[in-house]
Amino acid sequence: MPKINVYLPDELAAAVRAAGISVSPICQRALAEEVQMVDGIRSTIEQIREHSFDFRSSPQTGSRIWGHMTGRLRDTTRLALDLSTADGYIHTSHLLIALLDQGENLGIRVLQSLNVDQDDLRSAAVQIDAARDDARPSPAHESGWDAGLDPGKSLFWIRLTRAARMTMAAALESTLELGHRYLGCEHLLIGLVHEEEGGAGMLLRSFDVSPSSVQRSVASAVSGFNHARDTSPATAGNALDEILRRLEALELQAASSFPAG
Repeated sequence: MPKINVYLPDELAAAVRAAGISVSPICQRALAEEVQMVDGIRSTIEQIREHSFDFRSSPQTGSRIWGHMTGRLRDTTRLALDLSTADGYIHTSHLLIALLDQGENLGIRVLQSLNVDQDDLRSAAVQIDAARDDARPSPAHESGWDAGLDPGKSLFWIRLTRAARMTMAAALESTLELGHRYLGCEHLLIGLVHEEEGGAGMLLRSFDVSPSSVQRSVASAVSGFNHARDTSPATAGNALDEILRRLEALELQAASSFPAG
C-alpha cells in the first residue's frame, strides 16, 4: 500500500500521541472526502463548459454551486439578476458591476491593491456593449421553472450568457488552483479577468488587471488573513478581533464539502 507522509505541528503531534489516536484511518477518511469534493467541482466545471449545457435541464448543478458560495457572492448574484431585466440575460458586465456594487468583498480589495479606481471601472462597465457577450443561451423561457426556488438559485443560472457561464466555470476552477473550499467574490473576479469572450474581461485587462496579478493578490490576501488569525495574541485590538471573527464565520459557512456529481 502506498505511503503518504503527513506533517503536523509539534504541539498537535504530541497531543495526538498522548491521546493514542490512530492517524491512518482518520487521514484516509479526510483525504477520501477531499478527493470526492475536488472531483465534484471538476465534474461541475466540465459540465457547465459544454457548449450545449442548459441549467434548466440540470437545476441541481446550480444548487450545488450555490451551496458552495459565500454570502457576499450570493448577494452579488442577486444584484446581477436585477441588472439583467433589460434584455433578460446576465452579461459579464453585469457580474462585474454587481461585484463592485456589493461594496464589501475581497474582489474589491484586490482591485484596490492593483490601483484600479472602482468608480472609473464601474462607469466603463456600464458602457460595455452587451453584444460582446455574443454567444447567448437559448431564450430564457422561465415558464415551467420551479417558482418555489429562491430566484438566486434558479433564474440567475438560466439567464447567464455563455460568456458569463464560462466566467463562473473559471471562478470555480480558481478555487481548486488556490486550494480554497468556498466560492467567493475574489474567485468571481479571477473568472471575469480570465474569460476572453466577455466584455468585462476585456475591460479589466484594459485597466492593466491580468489573470496572474489577480490570482497572486487573492492568494496573498487570503494567506495574510489566515496568518493574522493564527498568530494574533489574545490581547489584540477590537478592530483586528472583528476582522478575524468575520473571517472565521466566512470559513465556517463555506467549509461544507462540495457534493460530487
